[in-house]
Amino acid sequence: MFKKTIYWDKYHQNLDYGFEDFFVKAIVKRPEWFSDLEKQKVNFLQYFNASTCPSFITLFKDSLLYTTPCDLLFTIRAGICQVSTPNNTNEWFQTSSHNSLGMEFNQLGDKWDKSLYNVKLNPSIKLQSKDKVEIIFFDSIYYKRNPNLIVAPGTMSVSNVVLQPNLNLFVDVTEDRQFLVEAGEVLAMLYFPQGLPNFKHREVKDNPRKKFIGDYNYRTKQYKK
Repeated sequence: MFKKTIYWDKYHQNLDYGFEDFFVKAIVKRPEWFSDLEKQKVNFLQYFNASTCPSFITLFKDSLLYTTPCDLLFTIRAGICQVSTPNNTNEWFQTSSHNSLGMEFNQLGDKWDKSLYNVKLNPSIKLQSKDKVEIIFFDSIYYKRNPNLIVAPGTMSVSNVVLQPNLNLFVDVTEDRQFLVEAGEVLAMLYFPQGLPNFKHREVKDNPRKKFIGDYNYRTKQYKK
């Protein structure tokens, strides 16, 4: 079957990092509990384990793990969450939120659960593809799950329009606290329903915005013509 290709580039050309600092193929880093299942003796007359399940096999074969290249310190104070990196710069991540200006405005509307604060991680990587490639975001429950973070289920389409593979998370802000997410921790799984594509590095030039609102939808429609 023909494998599509996603091209990647980085925003800080003077820094030594790459795609693999953020994304790892799940097939080469399967969770220990799953790998151990394959070593267990199977009673063919009565019991089978998940190592033979097509759902698990396909998921690990066609997914990337979204990992953090550095420590992330989450600080919750007065209903607002801030994220800090070791060098306090934007070299690895920029962060943004649906909860613009704290709780004064929420892109999810007035009826959204006020205890859940949105944090969007914007990694210093950009993606582009000649062919449309669909991605589905999952929680990392099959790995060492961080109970402080909730991954927003969602989809992303990589196409000729340059995209930053942002990760949407939610954090409970009902209590003031701090917690650390260590470098290398799996934050989410990215499943490719059309099969895991090839990933190649090349120069990717950003598409300048043309619209204040709905710019991505506008640009994708333009390329479809």
